[in-house]
Amino acid sequence: MKCVQSWAWRVVLAGWMVAASGCARKAAEHRVRVPEAQYVEIAMATPRLAESLLFYQGLGFVLIKQTDRPQPSARLTDGVVVIDVMEGVFASPQLHYYKPRPGPEGQEAAVADPSGVTMVVYHFPVPAKIAGFDAVSTSKMGRFSELSIGTGDLKASMKYWEKMGFKVATSSEVPYPWAVMSDGSITVGLQKKGESAGAGLTYSAADMAGRIAALKKAGYRFSNETMNAEGKVGFATLTGPGGERIYLVEE
Repeated sequence: MKCVQSWAWRVVLAGWMVAASGCARKAAEHRVRVPEAQYVEIAMATPRLAESLLFYQGLGFVLIKQTDRPQPSARLTDGVVVIDVMEGVFASPQLHYYKPRPGPEGQEAAVADPSGVTMVVYHFPVPAKIAGFDAVSTSKMGRFSELSIGTGDLKASMKYWEKMGFKVATSSEVPYPWAVMSDGSITVGLQKKGESAGAGLTYSAADMAGRIAALKKAGYRFSNETMNAEGKVGFATLTGPGGERIYLVEE
């Protein structure tokens, strides 16, 4: 295990993403812009829904709704973010936006960013509502910070997200090129590092070392453990039943 200071968590995160990187996929043509959607959720694939339910509920997520149609799936929330775990095989995580409109319901064209992260806009009634990003988090991992995305071309990724309606909240070239962008509903963190390194949920907390220790006692297994300045594990990665990654970082 390595030892880092808390301010350097983006360095740690970048290293983890590179270790888990796959091949970059060419982005789809920009055919759709997210239209001030009323609701957004993070969709994730799983081979076994029951296993994923236990996994996320153990992390503090609360079940909103479970259904078997058109496929076994469940929506859960930690009070800040909503995830839709679907039984099946697809590239995940994805961002799913819901924007009701007059006329027929349906799905607008899905698009993928330069790293392969897919965004879909659905013209259906909003399936669930939460208080928003100022809500009190029930997550045992801390507070949801961002959907972290590794990219081999930061400028191309920023251009894509800008076309989707996101604005730069902050960016820097130190310790490597990165940018945080938001559309007011969700935040993405773009990390430039080698080839495409996929995406994962990032949670942060000042007391992350204690949270990681408690989750270990509860039976959760971590990878990429990195010690903080006090010699405790303050940074680690959780891998869900569907292979999705959750990054836990100490503030």
